[in-house]
Amino acid sequence: MRLRNMTAIVMTGILLALCGGAAWAAGQQGQVITPETREWAKKVLLDEQRLGASAATNTLMVLYYRNNSGNAALDPLQKGLTLMLITDLSQVKELQIVERIKLQALLDELGMGASGVVAPETAPRAGKLLGARWVVGGDLAALPAERLEVTSRLIDVPTTRIVGQPTGTGVLEEFLRMEKEIVFDIVKLLRISLTPEMEATMGKPFSTSVKAVTALSVAVDASDHGDYIRAADLYEEALREDPAIPIAAAALQELRDLGLLDGWRRVHGLPPLKAKKSEEPSSSADSTTKSSDILSTVSNATSLIRMQAMPIIFSSIGPLDPKGVSSPIPSPLMKSIISSSPVTGSMIFPSPNVSASPR
Repeated sequence: MRLRNMTAIVMTGILLALCGGAAWAAGQQGQVITPETREWAKKVLLDEQRLGASAATNTLMVLYYRNNSGNAALDPLQKGLTLMLITDLSQVKELQIVERIKLQALLDELGMGASGVVAPETAPRAGKLLGARWVVGGDLAALPAERLEVTSRLIDVPTTRIVGQPTGTGVLEEFLRMEKEIVFDIVKLLRISLTPEMEATMGKPFSTSVKAVTALSVAVDASDHGDYIRAADLYEEALREDPAIPIAAAALQELRDLGLLDGWRRVHGLPPLKAKKSEEPSSSADSTTKSSDILSTVSNATSLIRMQAMPIIFSSIGPLDPKGVSSPIPSPLMKSIISSSPVTGSMIFPSPNVSASPR
């Protein structure tokens, strides 16, 4: 038992060192909206009138982005961009980032869970309810020549003043680079100085695969709506595309820990998980399996270093549809991303012009 505990401690240390403490922490926040979180959201709304104007001066909340491009295939990026920004900004020690599940639980209570976005005029209210001093949100818009523009708004909650509008532009393959530009502009607007080491750490790509980011985004949304079977499939898809992508592995483990994957195991012809009442001596086969798991974990963590050292290249993605993001018809690239997942035929993030069906 002692050896097993020591092994777990050592492996945790290795993963923290290899993966980066902030990205690890962002993944450990949890992506499942528990009954306790929903009760918390209800209480927040009931107590809204008694909330004071004061908020922690270093607390920042990241809202979901609105897709105004007219291209429904970009809808997954609404939550995807939020996940990426939360992961990156969590690395800034001067900031305290509001947990995403609290935002989602609050949106559900406000009847905005289906759209998954917060309008600029309601952003200060959301920030006040969640105790944030700063709120970041924005829009995705289409530009000519198959280009995409991401416009953010950094809002000071007490005054409702827009402090700045960090913006990134580029083709879809440059989306990960655009997100980094927005992150550093937000930090600059908040007048936070980063060390060269921190700049280098934050400059590392969130992922090397747009497909992985898309699968992760749709997985989190499926989890938000209680479809844990679909979420598990999509987390695994994200990990197949990029084994080092943040959040996915921890979110999948969270589903296991909460006992939400028995249905998933039945769908895949696997027996349900059974909780062990007591620790029993491991057989040699068990030891071999555990050793294999440890080596696999180290291998995946090592892959992260190799991927972070690589430039963000998406040459394997291929050219976009000639109509680009300005067209409401999904491009072949985004079609392949969505059709490769188990969510085909379902609009996970309805655009503002489409009425969401009742949950």
